[in-house]
Amino acid sequence: SFNVARISPFKRKHSIGAQRWFEKIGTSYSLRATNYVQTKDSLLFKDGTLENMQNGIQHSIPVSTSFNILSYFTLSPSANYTERWYFKTTQFEWNNELNKLDTITVKKFQTARDYQFSLGLNTRIYGMYQMKHGPVAAVRHVMTPTVSFGYRPDFSQPGYGYYKTIQYDTLGRTQTYSIFQNSVYGGPGGGKFGSLNFGLDNNIEMKVRTKSDTGATMKKIKLLESLRFGASYNLIADSMNWSSLSISGRTTLFDRMSINFGGVLDPYAFDENNRDYNKYLKDQNGHLFRLTAASISTNFSITPRKNKTSAKFSKQEIDYINQHPEEYVDFEIPYNLTVSYTYSYSKLGNAPTVQSQSASFNADLSLTPRWKIGFNSWYDFTGGRFTNAGVNIYRDLHCWEMRLNWTPFGYLEGYNFQINVKSSILQDLKLLKKKEFYDR
Repeated sequence: SFNVARISPFKRKHSIGAQRWFEKIGTSYSLRATNYVQTKDSLLFKDGTLENMQNGIQHSIPVSTSFNILSYFTLSPSANYTERWYFKTTQFEWNNELNKLDTITVKKFQTARDYQFSLGLNTRIYGMYQMKHGPVAAVRHVMTPTVSFGYRPDFSQPGYGYYKTIQYDTLGRTQTYSIFQNSVYGGPGGGKFGSLNFGLDNNIEMKVRTKSDTGATMKKIKLLESLRFGASYNLIADSMNWSSLSISGRTTLFDRMSINFGGVLDPYAFDENNRDYNKYLKDQNGHLFRLTAASISTNFSITPRKNKTSAKFSKQEIDYINQHPEEYVDFEIPYNLTVSYTYSYSKLGNAPTVQSQSASFNADLSLTPRWKIGFNSWYDFTGGRFTNAGVNIYRDLHCWEMRLNWTPFGYLEGYNFQINVKSSILQDLKLLKKKEFYDR
């Protein structure tokens, strides 16, 4: 098999305006061909091997662009065209004499084409409220509304010739199949798709007045990094076109605690089997939505911040280490503690509510300049028990290193002891002793 890809943006210069339009269009043409056979090595060069070869050629042309309209909106259309070439296809026929399906390989050049396109529109709306007195100087609210449209035709329609209907049992029942289902790249999918998607993202920040040795300064604080609402409308469905309304958000407090939350609001009523049906909840009890799912998680970490200086590394490397201390084993950091909490809720119609909440913690402590010990555990509030716990011990042995991971109880009970060379070239030079949970 081989792959060929070429990127060639259009740059046709009819005029300055046309040039600006076409230079923003990005397109790439990809060509892929495959020819293979699955057989035993003793039959590889026997008669019939060529007959069993599976081959095909696939072309793909995605096109996308974006440009501003009315100075405030960004329009982003895109389209994708795919064409496949095959030299044989698979078809079925019902054998009335043997009462079974016969598989027929049709050795004929056949093309399979499919395409889809989408269109997106977004903008940003800024709001600012300034205060002359007090510690808060200003509050800024940024809203980012988006609307997108996507469409793909139904390639299983008879006019395309990609799908056929055949009898498959003695009762005369029929089924539809694709003549490309056994081909290397498959064929166009069945079913029409068309939807409108709506989204609204919010960001809220404020500036506060602080005093320092150099005088009054401004400090920016993120109140809400993101609060997003999303829904979609199915243009193809004959009923229940609206999807549930999804809500998600995140923020960070005190530069240490991250909070993520989300929920799902269902606009439809439900029947005696707790299944949605074609009736809005508002028409039944006057409520616009019902909460079917919700979750919240928080993560809090305590790590002494200590800026590193060294003549061994460049300034850029030192800056990265200071900004990402969690990616390095640093014995000069005396301790590190991370506590997480997760809560989830789901409610399906009149069925009992399902709730779960759990907490976990991870901690490590530098005992000496070469010894580090870590702890981790998970607690299930719903079950009222610890579900797992672990102890990790690390010892720096200069050119070697030693690790011990021990899980005293829980589903993954066991231990793993390893001494190995630090060099990645000699990574296979190690002593390993372990007992895992499935060894019991």
